[in-house]
Parts: sequence; structure tokens; C-alpha cells
Amino acid sequence: MKGFNKKYLGFGIAVAMLAGGVSCKRDGFSGPELSAATDGFELTTSFAVTDTIVNLGADETISFSAAFNQKVSWEIVVTGVKSGAEKTFTGIGEFIDPSQAIFEGRASSARFFSSDEYVRADLSILGLDSVYSIDSLETVLFYSYHRKVLSGVKHIVIDNFESSGAYKYSPVSLAVATDALDSDVDFIANESIVVEGDRSFKMAGTDVNNNGWTGGMNSENLVDFYLVGNAMNLLIDSGIAPEDLYFNMYIYGTGHESTAVQLKVYEYDHKSFVKNDSVHELKTREDMRFDIFAPGPPPLAKNPYDQGINDGWIYDVEVSWTGWKLVSIPYSEFRAANDLLFGGNGDRVKESWRICGMAVSLLAFPTTGVYTETYIDQLVITQGGRFQK
Repeated sequence: MKGFNKKYLGFGIAVAMLAGGVSCKRDGFSGPELSAATDGFELTTSFAVTDTIVNLGADETISFSAAFNQKVSWEIVVTGVKSGAEKTFTGIGEFIDPSQAIFEGRASSARFFSSDEYVRADLSILGLDSVYSIDSLETVLFYSYHRKVLSGVKHIVIDNFESSGAYKYSPVSLAVATDALDSDVDFIANESIVVEGDRSFKMAGTDVNNNGWTGGMNSENLVDFYLVGNAMNLLIDSGIAPEDLYFNMYIYGTGHESTAVQLKVYEYDHKSFVKNDSVHELKTREDMRFDIFAPGPPPLAKNPYDQGINDGWIYDVEVSWTGWKLVSIPYSEFRAANDLLFGGNGDRVKESWRICGMAVSLLAFPTTGVYTETYIDQLVITQGGRFQK
């Protein structure tokens, strides 16, 4: 937890070896140098943790430690009992320093850790059959990537499909539309196939009318990304190059061919909408302030929610796999929309500071007229690199 170093001096939770040990070694050891335990190996300080409860929603952490009478390669695997999520730490030496194994809620596996779940930690030593374990650890809330800067990459969570009130702006899943002429259409929150949290979002349907579009969801208002409380909450920084801005999403393939997910990004591109770089304010030509801090639409002569005065940028992901996969697409690879009424009437120049909303759709592509199905989770924009799992 925060300030664990002071707490650690007077607190450690020792652990007993599993009864009978474990019959086989883990195969996860790797690296340029490996050191196996020899006869007479012992723990000189028990496998311990700084606390049994970690509040992931409050950015708390717990740390593991141990000491040995030999230099050995070690591996700690933290596993969520409910989620099955895993976080792995590895190292080599005569001890495990707490700074080498800090658990803050991020996972090494595709599945994320859940809120309020029991967690188990297993310590394996190369060359040793037995495993040392700590159980009855517990998480509180979820780890949030929103506004986290990890390895120099800023994360902006657009929708995690958990609830509508998670952020200051509207998640894309608040506004859902489907093709009334299609059949077996199912656009709904799902709790059975999940990668993060307790819910994902299922998109499915048969493209009866062969137009390739079964349904989609979008930011309820095209300026939602600007409807924030203060300048510090602005979502996308000014001056980010398209190749450094990524749109990330977990997509679950179910094996149905011609299933595709389309990401569409909108830029407010009316010519009266200009930027004052010196103060990071957005103004009209008439020098009227675009009030990015107000809870309502800006005072512009044109309707800012009109897609016909905006740029739209599109990227199609063909879901040709089964199971969960993290997809990360740089903004530089998005193509311009062509429909003049739906994002094709801007200046066709990518300007990240103008991004005001986005949409996610289910397509039947490249073959139309078929049943398509997929699940999506954790839609995140990152600046400076891809999503840092």
C-alpha cells in the first residue's frame, strides 16, 4: 500500500509451504542467466507480503519479499481466483526485494483482475519442486488506466462498458443504434465473456439487407470529449502527431467469418473553429470563446453535433481470430470518411486536438448478408505509444 516501506519494517505475513508441495515445476523461467537451487536450499526469510487487502481503485499496492541461502532464479505468479488473471514477477538473487515485486493490479495475462476477488501468490524456485504460497489476499475495486502515464504513455479510457457514469463524458455505449431490417441483432452488455471488469459488450446480428452494417454505438454528443470540468481534464493533448496517437480495444473473435469492427473518429472541423495555441483556448473567428469547461454545447453559429460539418476518420478491423486480442491502431492509419453527411465534409487533415467523439460499429465484411458476432472491451486512447498492459 502507499508508504509500504515504513509499514513493511514491522509487518510481514509469513506463509507455510503447501502441504506435500507441488509435484511439478513451473516452466516460466527464462532469461540470459538462470540459477537453480541445489541440495540444502532454504528460505532464510519467509515468503511475505506487506498487506492482505489492496484497494486497486485507490492506487494502492502490495509488495512481496523473501530471502534464500543460495542465489537462485525465482518466479512469483499472482492469480485472481474469480477472474483467472495473472501477474508474473521474475528475478535472480539471494533475496526478493519488495521493489522487485510490487502488485498494483495490472495483469500479465489477457484477463484483468476483478474487483473484490480473492488473490493467491505462488513463489517457485528453479530446480525446486515445492511451491511457497500466500492465499486469502483480496482486491478492492478495479485498477483504472484512465489518466495513467505508464512507461511514458498516457492512457485515456473512453469506455470500459461497466457503467454509464464512470467518466466526465459519455461513453460510446450510451448511444446505440441498430439496423431495423437485420435479424438476430444483439447489442447488449455481457457478463459471460469478459476481459476487464465484470462486463464487456456483445455485438451480433445477421445482415439481411446486405448493406454490411448491423449496428453501432457512438459518443452521444460529438463534443463529449471537451465536456470536462477544467483544462487538466482535457482528454487529448494538443500537438500529438497522428502516428503517436493510438486507439486500443480488446476484441473477442467467435469464429464467425466476415465479422469486422469499425472504429470511427470525429474531428470538429467547421472553419469558424480555431485554436489559440498560446493559451490552449478554442475560439471562433468572431473571437467568441469555445467554452470547453461548460456543461453544454459551445456558443457557435453552426451546430457542433452536426456530422455534416466534421471530419470522420475510419479504420476497419477484420476479426479473423478466436478469443480475446488487443488491437492497437495508430491514428495515422485511419482513412477519411466519404459520406458528406457523416464525417466527409471536413478539411481531410488529421488534427488530434479537434477530436471530439468516436463510434464503434459491427460490419459484415468482406462478405455481406451473413451472421456476424463479436465482443468488445476496454476502449482506450493512448498518447506516445500503444496500450501498456
